[in-house]
Amino acid sequence: MSASAPAPADSPRARWLAVLVGVALLAASGVAVREFVVWYWKPAGWNSWLAPLPDLISHASPQATAIAGIGAVALGLILMVSALRPRNRRYVRIDGPAADIWLRPVDLARFSTASAKTLPGVVTASTLARKDRVIVDVAGRELSHDAVFTHIESAVHRAFGPDMLVNVSLREATEEDEL
Repeated sequence: MSASAPAPADSPRARWLAVLVGVALLAASGVAVREFVVWYWKPAGWNSWLAPLPDLISHASPQATAIAGIGAVALGLILMVSALRPRNRRYVRIDGPAADIWLRPVDLARFSTASAKTLPGVVTASTLARKDRVIVDVAGRELSHDAVFTHIESAVHRAFGPDMLVNVSLREATEEDEL
């Protein structure tokens, strides 16, 4: 009986937005420190960047205020949707003897390709893997489709379980394959 492990997932979609917001907050804190220095020490030639803002905002047209409000609402909706969207699940669960194993489809493809290349007469092999199937393209000399299919299918089923579908296409190796 295998123990249940939580499914691994990609980083949250809001991760990069959070990084950008963090950088913006760091910039805002830099401006706040500058304003603090201007307010209390009044260095020569330094003017406040924030002092003109209240006057600018009070004289803004209603259209500009509406556009700013719509922009703020749109930004809030974008942030909320990106934070609540489910994360991508790229991994395939394989039942192991002691615990579940989580693999990427590329790992399934690499295993299937390596299994095919162990057969005598196989010149090259490549695999396309999905969560529930692998498609192996084998090029070789004097190979039996049944023998290749049986070898790859048994290796995949031994490693990943009998639910994994296996398709094998066999072709004669060309000179390009041997390079």
